[in-house]
This record gives sequence, structure tokens and C-alpha cells, in this order.
Amino acid sequence: MFAATLMTNHFHLFFRTPEANLSRGMQSMLSGYAQWWNRRHRQSGHVFPGRFRGHVIENETYFWTVSRYVHLNPVPVLVARPRDWPWSTYAGYVDPTRRWDWVAYETLLSAWQGTFGGRNSSAAYEAFVEGGEASVGDPFATAIDGWILGSQQFADRIREQLQPANRRTPTAVQRTSLDQLEAAVRVHFGIGDHELASRGSRHPARAALAYLARQHLDCTLRELAARLGLARADCVPYLIRRARSARPGSTLHSALEHVEQSLQLTSTTAARAYDSTNP
Repeated sequence: MFAATLMTNHFHLFFRTPEANLSRGMQSMLSGYAQWWNRRHRQSGHVFPGRFRGHVIENETYFWTVSRYVHLNPVPVLVARPRDWPWSTYAGYVDPTRRWDWVAYETLLSAWQGTFGGRNSSAAYEAFVEGGEASVGDPFATAIDGWILGSQQFADRIREQLQPANRRTPTAVQRTSLDQLEAAVRVHFGIGDHELASRGSRHPARAALAYLARQHLDCTLRELAARLGLARADCVPYLIRRARSARPGSTLHSALEHVEQSLQLTSTTAARAYDSTNP
């Protein structure tokens, strides 16, 4: 994570994802946050009215410009200076004592250019952000095709990768069906289908099936809710988070590894092991 700002009715995130799973990650995050919000405020329904919008950014050349746009969102309507907005990562860039562990401050600061001032990259960044408050615009207004921020060569390369002929061929992961996955989970735990669909059951097989299906198959939350006997689709992310937080060596963690191996699915053990430290 490089920059984040939570506004009154939306938010902005600027981050790098090591895998091409942005849509699935955002769906998991948004549904999880919505459930937490509704529980806290005793409400129900959608918290965010629309789908997220994403842009792809070429390299570090754009880091300062994009992060400045993110950090200046509350100015001047909500606060006079970006550092005064408490729901933002900006304060950590100008005051090291206000930094959060999950933000890659130094990565962004190292992308600065000397023309922004001196040896102190934090001071240079502060001058760059706050010096442009009056004139800064939306850097994505000139994005190629409305979503690619970078050079024309970069945009051409992205377009080429999106051509059907250049996409990866189907793998064993994609050929596995939900029925096959469910059967493998039931065999591993030695249970029948009634246990998976039993409402109120905390059997780890339910969390295993929910996690593996979302990780490896093109299953919707609604499909999984029906398969697991859940009344609502927004209950599925709870089971997924339970599997993600499973500790190495636990029954659930071992089950995930075993089922992945038995169906020749791409292992996600490393991601799970670090899930407790990654935001």
C-alpha cells in the first residue's frame, strides 16, 4: 500500500498487487468491511453503492503524482491541509511518528525526483503535495483508454496481453469443477454433504470449501451460499476469512494443502501463512 484516503462516501487506494487478482481481492475487502460496518451500526444492506473503479499504472514515474491526488482529496472541502485529515496515509509521509506498518512509505519516497527539493525526500514530498493544492488535477483524466496511466508503449503492451490469443490456456485449476472440489473436501474430512450444508455448523470443511472455491474457481458468493446452506451470500466471506487465518499445522491449514495437492491446484499456502501480517 502506498497511499489511502477514506472520504465521507468513498475511498481511494493506491497499491501494488503481486498477482492479477484485483477484482477478487476488492470483492473480499468490500464485503468484509460492509459486514463489519453493518454489525457495528446494526444496519443491513450495501455500504458502498457501486462497483470499484481501477487503473493500471506503469511504474514509479507516476507514484508521486498519483499519491498526491489521493492525499489531496479532502482538501479544501473537508480540511485546509491534507495532514489534518485523520483518515489518510499522508501524515506518515511528513511525520515518521505517525506511520502505519502496512504502508510502504520508503518505496514511494524513493521514487522522488531531485527537482522537488533537497536531500530530504519527506520534505520534498510535502512541498510537492502541498505546493500543488491549488492547481493539482486528476492524473487519470488523461489515462489511455480511460484506465491505463503510462506511456503509449506500455498501453500497447497491456492491450496485447488482453487479446484472447495471448491469454493463458486453461489449467487444471480452471478445469476443476465445484462438484469435484466439494467431493475432495468431503473425502478429506470424511463427512457427507449434509454436514457441509448444515446451518450453524462450524465444521472446518465449510471454511475449506468456501476458501478453495473462491481461490481457484469462478464461483459466485451466491453459488457458494446455496452449496453451504447459508441464508445470505454475504455470509460466505466469514468462512473465507476463517480459512485465511488458519495457522500452519492446524487441521484447517493442513486440509487446504492436502486438497490443493490432490486436485493439483496451485498452492496458496505462502499467502495464507502471511495473511495475519498483510493488510
